[in-house]
Amino acid sequence: MIKQSNHEKEGHDSNKMIGICSATPLEIYWIKKELTKVTEWGTGSARFFQGVYLDQKILLIQSGIGRKNIRRALKGLFPYPEIRLAINIGCTGAIVPQMEIAHINIPPQIRLHIKNGYYQPHHEWLNFAVDTAISFKRTKTHFFPALTIQTALDREGKLDLHRKAPDLGCVDLESYYFAQFFSERQIPYVIIRAVSDTWNLRLPPIPYLNPSCWKKWSCTPIFSRHLLHILLFHLAAIRACWTNQRFIRYFLDRIRMLEVE
Repeated sequence: MIKQSNHEKEGHDSNKMIGICSATPLEIYWIKKELTKVTEWGTGSARFFQGVYLDQKILLIQSGIGRKNIRRALKGLFPYPEIRLAINIGCTGAIVPQMEIAHINIPPQIRLHIKNGYYQPHHEWLNFAVDTAISFKRTKTHFFPALTIQTALDREGKLDLHRKAPDLGCVDLESYYFAQFFSERQIPYVIIRAVSDTWNLRLPPIPYLNPSCWKKWSCTPIFSRHLLHILLFHLAAIRACWTNQRFIRYFLDRIRMLEVE
């Protein structure tokens, strides 16, 4: 349970909001559908959606995929009305067998390099997320450290990484930079992501990993020998994003209930 100090209670006033950051439209799709009183704007490739969700002020940040996009999006966000809690959501790639499609991972450590420094989420919010996960019935939740990498890893790369760092659970392309940004500004944050590709899933070529590939005729894989892998990956991503956003809904609802007590 989160202990509400006087400072934290002040942080829960009506002028502050919860920020939810994802890389792609699919990763915030169902939250955005329920957002009301929406104000939308953009900066470069990033899109921002401010509104009300579960009676709470929410800022959705759609950064784009990878280091450059998320750093640019977050940098373009400030100065801005204060965010009392930042949540990084979206897909993650599992590197351990026990993490299956649409399983949730809430990492206690977010790394950029295997053996160097790492960031740790705000411990009270992390504990609250863990407590929430215990009562969430839709899927299994894990608490493995996460590693941010430069490009997606296929199964051979995941097996090699697992041999080098067996304590790691998953990889993604943005969460370290998200953690770095909010840590430097002393804003509490948590990472909550869902598995879109398991340790042994054969990934399609990189251009087909982006959901927008379906909108581009040049990328349409009708006659591609990779069609099966493309379909499996995107179906898994849809499952992961749906479950991730259902968990976030449950998480935010528990925050709302805590604050009205």
